Amino acid sequence: MIHLWVRIISTYSGFRYYDRRNGRRHMKSSEIQLQIDRLKSEEALQRGRLDAMIPGIRNELVSQADNWIKKQAQHQVEINSLIVVSMGMDKLTLFKKDLKELCASLPTVVFDETTDPSKWVHNQKDPKPSGEEYFTELFRKIVSRLGPILNEYGITNPEKGSTRAWTKGTDGRVWYGLYIGSFLSNCPIISQYVMEDNTLRNHVRRIAAEEIALTTAKAKEMWESA
Repeated sequence: MIHLWVRIISTYSGFRYYDRRNGRRHMKSSEIQLQIDRLKSEEALQRGRLDAMIPGIRNELVSQADNWIKKQAQHQVEINSLIVVSMGMDKLTLFKKDLKELCASLPTVVFDETTDPSKWVHNQKDPKPSGEEYFTELFRKIVSRLGPILNEYGITNPEKGSTRAWTKGTDGRVWYGLYIGSFLSNCPIISQYVMEDNTLRNHVRRIAAEEIALTTAKAKEMWESA
């Protein structure tokens, strides 16, 4: 049984080959180069669209983090009721003041965490995280700034009966340790960014494949011309 059937068509510019198995014409190197140039142009446009989304994503991260921090602080107060009552109003007022200052600082925090263009996932080199992984860990890093405040007032973890959400590392940092990616479902612009980034990844993979094909085609042409 013949697995590969090749039809050769002669044209004024030479021979072109057709591979029935995969349906792809074996293009000349000049044609492959045009394909690569087109894909690279599309890649540049794709990167431009992703770059343009960054300001909107920053605003969304600030809004989502502000909402999450306030809800988490209230939750920690409720599950540490005995400690909170023993604080007294003066200390509780200071806690709320610190919380308010943290939320007011979020625009600066988010900007500082996202100001390096090379750290945005669409600019990272392989191997790189998925868009979902990137934003989940970025959001965790931002909202974990609540941890030191909770720790200072002794309400990092529940008195009893609930999962320990906050973890203190050997370096003294306090991090939110539970799953946090659900916030992504409330962020259409981030979901759009992830989809655009996936399209970009496909472009990059296609370019890499075409560049291999280009080298192969050039070698073949050199052999035939030698």
